Amino acid sequence: MLLKSRSNLEVIDAAIEIYKRNFPLVISVYLLAMIPMALSEGFLQGSFFGKLIGIILLIVGAVMYFFAPTIVALVTSDTYLGAPKRELSQLYPIVYEKKWDIIKASLVKTIFMSIGFMLLIIPGLIVLKRYFAIPALVVLENLPSAAARRRSSELSEGHGLRILLLYAIVGFAMLLVFGLMMALIALSATSGMLFFISLIQGIVTALVYPIFDIIITVLYYDIRIKKEGFDLQVAAETLPQ
Repeated sequence: MLLKSRSNLEVIDAAIEIYKRNFPLVISVYLLAMIPMALSEGFLQGSFFGKLIGIILLIVGAVMYFFAPTIVALVTSDTYLGAPKRELSQLYPIVYEKKWDIIKASLVKTIFMSIGFMLLIIPGLIVLKRYFAIPALVVLENLPSAAARRRSSELSEGHGLRILLLYAIVGFAMLLVFGLMMALIALSATSGMLFFISLIQGIVTALVYPIFDIIITVLYYDIRIKKEGFDLQVAAETLPQ
């Protein structure tokens, strides 16, 4: 894609284009997480061994879900910078190698945000702004957890309102989608439909969540273009063709 400075709407437009180009790949990343979690609902209602299988599926799904944003960030990076497209079999080893840094960075962000939002919301928004590129930075720049947090904080300087505005736009759109889904489920659900409800929720999540991850990654690169334009252009020119 063309490397240029973009407005928020142009960031969203570029993200949608990347989403369309990589639709099967990014959807499968979240389906690999959501399907095991949906299947676990059925097993958890059964016998002891069924519950055991359900717990295993739940753990597998949770682990895949936890690392999904970094996989989508790598897919987005490849497309945005014009790098050769990589398959999941090539991407998961990269994420696995950085698993502990991803876990630490994500947990610190979540804890700080939770504390911040309990302190009258404003501190939580500050944390959200400062750590907008976490955990993606761990894999995009191959940084340890602490360095990734510092790097995200540096990049966010001067772009706080823009970052929060994008979060608000995307968050509102996702709220509408999931609100509509829950309303439809509430109108048609019965006690015997727990598995199907979980499956539908999982599919919708797999369709929607990658868009958010892609937008944040494109925003990260756009901020780098604005702050470090020359270095990023050089990096793009040296990518393997």
